[in-house]
Amino acid sequence: MNRTERDVMRRLAAARPARLDPAVPADPGVRAEELALAMSGPPGASGVSPRAVAVRRVSPRWGIGLVSAAAAAAAAVVATLMGPAGDGGPGPGTSREAAPASGRDFLLAAAVRQEADGGGTDATGAFWYQRQRHGSLHRVEGGDGKSGGGGGYTVDRRSDSEYWLARDADRRWSRSTAAGTRPATADDERAWRRAGSPRAWDVAGSFEKLTRDDTALITQDAPGGATDTMPMGDLEIAELRALPTDDKALRERLHELVDAEYNAPPDTLRRLVAAKALEIAVGMPATPGLRAAAYRLLAAEPGVRSLGGTEDRSGRRGDGVAIPDQEAGTEQRIVLDRRTGAPLGTLTAATRDGHGRVKGEIIEYTTMVGQSWTDTPPPFDRDDQREMHIPYDPRKKPEPEPEPVRTARD
Repeated sequence: MNRTERDVMRRLAAARPARLDPAVPADPGVRAEELALAMSGPPGASGVSPRAVAVRRVSPRWGIGLVSAAAAAAAAVVATLMGPAGDGGPGPGTSREAAPASGRDFLLAAAVRQEADGGGTDATGAFWYQRQRHGSLHRVEGGDGKSGGGGGYTVDRRSDSEYWLARDADRRWSRSTAAGTRPATADDERAWRRAGSPRAWDVAGSFEKLTRDDTALITQDAPGGATDTMPMGDLEIAELRALPTDDKALRERLHELVDAEYNAPPDTLRRLVAAKALEIAVGMPATPGLRAAAYRLLAAEPGVRSLGGTEDRSGRRGDGVAIPDQEAGTEQRIVLDRRTGAPLGTLTAATRDGHGRVKGEIIEYTTMVGQSWTDTPPPFDRDDQREMHIPYDPRKKPEPEPEPVRTARD
């Protein structure tokens, strides 16, 4: 390097903004955004080039050289935090001192992905349609199918739900298919057979006997019936549309809503606000901007932690985040799609022993099978309840592999 080149390099170093100083720790928000951009796949995969986004975030006077350096640095951060498999652990040759991605990182990155992806579809339909699979897991301790005793296995009480919400009117439809109870895994299946293949179980925490039915009870609820479906998350669609897309303003508005409904101390109100934000993020027809605001609100909750690379109940892999509820002794685990930031599913896990549960045990789960706006109306217009025969095949997977979850754009 000659003298002229050294002078140029010194002037560039002196003019470098403080935020680009390698000795200064990166702002967590910036770190999360760089993480999301670097993990969002090849340029054009979501309609927005990560390089183009990076260009907009760097002052033009620094030129393309610094933009390329910033992109390379972001890629290095991802390689360090996520490892070559993208599973949240360090890769071969990676320093063990490198800080793993936090739960806050994952939520902020998912917020950026949602805004960049845009939800994947325009909200042009007349109905918001959502399909979910629900399950609750129960431990059968005794070989005779009753709690207590030796051996044991876990059973999964499952149901499938569909919801329709009219875009321009306060009308909701729901259909629930209660599919009975089955051993939860292949190992549980074998243990169940060794126990004599019982068809019913008395388990702790359940108010009724669980049965391995070969019929599914289908319950349909249409507007104007005997028991109309409750609003999604207790929010009317007009209220949902009016919610702010800034996380601080969203927290204030949700606090107003829960404070008007509950007479509770501040800590409880904060828990209720977080629960409402989780409902918005996971189950409602929220715009990408609103879902991103809900993610950022949740990222600020105390005790949020990373689960690294994890799976939803159907086996789809994503980034896992746990949000604790100390009062309930549980945590809500969200599995986030690594490409779009959309929620793949949630799991509720015990955070302490007691009430028939062991710390870390999964209590219940929800899998997001699909959600989108559609012009296809609900296939029923009155309340109904009937049974459908479903032959039991233990070799069949618990559910077909869901399509990637898409979210709403408005």
